[in-house]
Amino acid sequence: MDYLEKMTGLASETDYPYVQRDQNCKFSESSTPAEVSISGYKVLKSNDLSSVLEAVVQQPIAVSVAASFWSFYSSGVFTACQYNGNMDIDHLVQLVGYNKASST
Repeated sequence: MDYLEKMTGLASETDYPYVQRDQNCKFSESSTPAEVSISGYKVLKSNDLSSVLEAVVQQPIAVSVAASFWSFYSSGVFTACQYNGNMDIDHLVQLVGYNKASST
Protein backbone atom coordinates (compact mmCIF):
# COMPACT_ATOMS: atom_id res chain seq x y z
CA MET A 1 0.00 0.00 0.00
CA ASP A 2 2.91 2.37 0.58
CA TYR A 3 3.76 1.92 -3.09
CA LEU A 4 0.25 2.93 -4.16
CA GLU A 5 0.30 6.02 -1.96
CA LYS A 6 3.52 7.21 -3.64
CA MET A 7 2.10 6.80 -7.15
CA THR A 8 -0.01 9.49 -8.79
CA GLY A 9 -3.05 7.18 -8.67
CA LEU A 10 -4.59 4.06 -10.14
CA ALA A 11 -5.50 3.61 -13.79
CA SER A 12 -8.97 2.64 -14.96
CA GLU A 13 -9.74 -0.81 -16.38
CA THR A 14 -10.22 0.84 -19.77
CA ASP A 15 -6.78 2.48 -19.77
CA TYR A 16 -4.95 -0.48 -18.23
CA PRO A 17 -6.99 -3.65 -18.90
CA TYR A 18 -6.52 -6.91 -17.03
CA VAL A 19 -4.78 -9.59 -19.11
CA GLN A 20 -5.03 -13.16 -17.86
CA ARG A 21 -1.45 -14.33 -18.28
CA ASP A 22 1.93 -14.01 -16.61
CA GLN A 23 3.79 -10.98 -17.88
CA ASN A 24 5.80 -8.01 -16.68
CA CYS A 25 3.87 -4.96 -15.53
CA LYS A 26 3.46 -2.47 -18.38
CA PHE A 27 2.06 0.37 -16.27
CA SER A 28 3.64 3.78 -16.77
CA GLU A 29 2.66 6.85 -14.73
CA SER A 30 3.59 9.08 -17.66
CA SER A 31 1.45 7.31 -20.26
CA THR A 32 -1.46 5.94 -18.18
CA PRO A 33 -3.72 8.59 -16.62
CA ALA A 34 -4.74 8.16 -12.99
CA GLU A 35 -8.47 7.69 -12.33
CA VAL A 36 -8.33 7.53 -8.53
CA SER A 37 -5.78 8.30 -5.87
CA ILE A 38 -5.09 6.90 -2.42
CA SER A 39 -4.55 9.24 0.49
CA GLY A 40 -4.06 6.66 3.23
CA TYR A 41 -4.98 3.23 4.49
CA LYS A 42 -5.70 1.32 7.68
CA VAL A 43 -4.67 -2.25 8.44
CA LEU A 44 -7.58 -4.22 9.90
CA LYS A 45 -7.33 -6.91 12.54
CA SER A 46 -6.61 -10.24 10.84
CA ASN A 47 -9.59 -12.61 10.43
CA ASP A 48 -11.96 -10.22 12.21
CA LEU A 49 -15.32 -10.15 10.43
CA SER A 50 -16.73 -7.19 12.38
CA SER A 51 -13.70 -5.03 11.42
CA VAL A 52 -14.21 -5.90 7.75
CA LEU A 53 -17.94 -5.16 7.85
CA GLU A 54 -17.38 -1.82 9.61
CA ALA A 55 -14.76 -0.81 7.04
CA VAL A 56 -16.61 -1.87 3.86
CA VAL A 57 -19.70 0.22 4.70
CA GLN A 58 -17.40 3.27 4.50
CA GLN A 59 -15.55 2.44 1.25
CA PRO A 60 -14.29 -0.49 -0.83
CA ILE A 61 -11.46 -2.38 0.84
CA ALA A 62 -8.65 -4.69 -0.28
CA VAL A 63 -8.76 -8.20 1.18
CA SER A 64 -6.46 -11.20 0.88
CA VAL A 65 -8.28 -14.39 -0.07
CA ALA A 66 -7.83 -18.08 -0.78
CA ALA A 67 -9.09 -18.16 -4.36
CA SER A 68 -8.67 -21.84 -5.22
CA PHE A 69 -12.46 -22.36 -5.23
CA TRP A 70 -12.98 -19.43 -7.64
CA SER A 71 -11.85 -21.28 -10.78
CA PHE A 72 -15.30 -21.43 -12.35
CA TYR A 73 -16.73 -18.17 -10.96
CA SER A 74 -18.17 -15.97 -13.72
CA SER A 75 -20.42 -13.28 -12.18
CA GLY A 76 -22.67 -12.23 -9.32
CA VAL A 77 -22.19 -12.80 -5.62
CA PHE A 78 -19.63 -15.48 -4.83
CA THR A 79 -21.11 -18.03 -2.43
CA ALA A 80 -18.64 -20.94 -2.45
CA CYS A 81 -16.63 -19.80 0.58
CA GLN A 82 -15.11 -22.67 2.50
CA TYR A 83 -12.96 -22.80 5.59
CA ASN A 84 -10.93 -25.86 6.42
CA GLY A 85 -8.28 -24.30 8.63
CA ASN A 86 -5.56 -24.73 6.00
CA MET A 87 -6.24 -21.96 3.48
CA ASP A 88 -3.72 -20.91 0.86
CA ILE A 89 -4.02 -17.11 0.71
CA ASP A 90 -3.07 -16.40 -2.90
CA HIS A 91 -4.97 -13.35 -4.22
CA LEU A 92 -5.74 -9.76 -3.31
CA VAL A 93 -9.22 -8.56 -4.31
CA GLN A 94 -11.43 -5.54 -3.76
CA LEU A 95 -14.46 -6.01 -1.50
CA VAL A 96 -17.16 -3.48 -2.35
CA GLY A 97 -20.09 -4.59 -0.20
CA TYR A 98 -21.97 -7.38 1.44
CA ASN A 99 -25.52 -8.57 2.02
CA LYS A 100 -26.98 -10.38 4.99
CA ALA A 101 -28.96 -13.43 3.94
CA SER A 102 -32.44 -13.66 5.35
CA SER A 103 -32.96 -16.44 7.85
CA THR A 104 -36.55 -17.01 6.73
